[in-house]
Amino acid sequence: MVKVTNEFLGRLRDPIDWKDIRFAYAHQLIDGQTVRDHAWRMLSESGCDNENIIAIAAAKDNDPMGPIIDRVAGLGEPTPDIIRKWALIIAAFISESNVSDKLEAIEEVYSSFDYPEELAGMVRYMPIIGPSLGNKAANEGRMLNSLKELSAKILGTG
Repeated sequence: MVKVTNEFLGRLRDPIDWKDIRFAYAHQLIDGQTVRDHAWRMLSESGCDNENIIAIAAAKDNDPMGPIIDRVAGLGEPTPDIIRKWALIIAAFISESNVSDKLEAIEEVYSSFDYPEELAGMVRYMPIIGPSLGNKAANEGRMLNSLKELSAKILGTG
């Protein structure tokens, strides 16, 4: 699975919160540097002075951040909304990235995130949405266009 960058997270239409960060970090969808960068962005944009967020921003590569993230985000199981949100964020990231087979990557997201309905039309083994365009390449092109439209929606550019 791809790891989403902090730069990409900063482009999202809807901001992420610490519960989102906790889920993504625990499931290796973002790395420690992205968590630190997010903390720095929060500190600089909001003037936040939370000691745990400061500790995350100041953490070194080898420092365990999970417990500090838990203190900021609170404990609890991820909600279906958080899981769905990350499936869509990863799909948008795949659309914008240099992944060689974007549809294969989407299929991995689809199966890993409990089959979100929004991605079903971009999965080759699912029934196609709309009439067949006559050949595999055209149908897959339509799926990739749907992925671009989803990405624009997630990024607030479409």
